[in-house]
Amino acid sequence: MYQLLFDKKFVKNYRKIGKSLQIEGDKKLKRLKENPEIMGKPLKFFHNLYELYLQMYRIYYAIDEAKKKILVLDIEHIDEQEKYLRQLTSEKIKQLLEENL
Repeated sequence: MYQLLFDKKFVKNYRKIGKSLQIEGDKKLKRLKENPEIMGKPLKFFHNLYELYLQMYRIYYAIDEAKKKILVLDIEHIDEQEKYLRQLTSEKIKQLLEENL
């Protein structure tokens, strides 16, 4: 089983979504701890970055296999996901992992 860690940006944005979506999100995040590769969809350009569908939102997370930890980076509305992914770089992901893991 993996340990879940949450980036500050995710926590801030997660609080903004509706209560019913938070309940559904909590259930998905619990299942994510058991099998993170199967729950989410791997992103093509980042080898350890995944997205998890939550109705009209996407939850982005990175997996550290060696430490058995998952860093949940952010949650974005589907209209904003392209903008979020464009500003994301491999270096930024490594920096976030180092800060939070």
